[in-house]
Order: sequence, then structure tokens, then C-alpha cells
Amino acid sequence: MYGCRRVKVWLKRNYAIYVNHRRVQRHMGELGLQVVIRRKSRIKREAAMQLLTDEIYIRRFGK
Repeated sequence: MYGCRRVKVWLKRNYAIYVNHRRVQRHMGELGLQVVIRRKSRIKREAAMQLLTDEIYIRRFGK
């Protein structure tokens, strides 16, 4: 399922219907359509934290 902004672009490209994203959002709510929100990957967060802690360690204690 797409979000309201992506549906707005799809309507514009395929049907030349120009509507505001708020209108699309309202109609999607009336129809009970919701977007499945993808969660951030835990692996990426842990890798980013490891890089950050390594960088702080190098700053404090040198090489």
C-alpha cells in the first residue's frame, strides 16, 4: 500500500488528476486504507553505534 503523497503522484501521472495530498489522505482515511510503516533495521543501527563509539574512543585516547 502506498502513502498519500505517492498516491497523489500516481493520480497525476496516470490520470492527470491534480489533487492536494491532504485530500488524498482524507479519502484514504474514509476508505480505511493505511500504509504499512517499515521499521528501521536493527543491524544498521547497531553498526552505526559501533562506528560512533569507535570514533569517540579514537578522539579520547588517540590511536
